[in-house]
Amino acid sequence: MPFGRGPLHARFFYRLIARLNVGAVNGQSLGDLYVVECEIKDLMDELRGRVGKRR
Repeated sequence: MPFGRGPLHARFFYRLIARLNVGAVNGQSLGDLYVVECEIKDLMDELRGRVGKRR
C-alpha cells in the first residue's frame, strides 16, 4: 500500500484504512494482507524498543 501505516497504530484503524482504500476485508483480500503487514511492523517496532532498552 502506498499510504503506509498512518499516524494511528491499532488493528481497528488498519482495518478501517484498508476498507476505505481497498474495499472488502473478508479474510483473503489485499486489505487483509495490509492489516497483517501493519501488525508485523508494530511487533518489530516493539521488539526494537525492548532491545534498545536492554542495551
